[in-house]
Amino acid sequence: MLQAAQTGRDLGLKLTDKGHISQLRSAGGFRADVAKGSFDVGPSGNAVSIEEEMMKVSETQNSYRLATNLYRKHVAMIKAAIGRR
Repeated sequence: MLQAAQTGRDLGLKLTDKGHISQLRSAGGFRADVAKGSFDVGPSGNAVSIEEEMMKVSETQNSYRLATNLYRKHVAMIKAAIGRR
């Protein structure tokens, strides 16, 4: 990287097989979460969608479960590496 910066050349990536990196994405290539523009407003004036909120809760639970499982496995690997299983 330092050599490329000094010479002003862009080295880029070298692909050894087309299947390894199928397509490089630009910064704007990912979809953004977009909130819906129209809300159903109930008689009390509340515009909260219970279905959307429950889906967010489910996504949060799954993310938390994944993070804690990964942490637990990493701790177990470290303990095994130092011989304290």
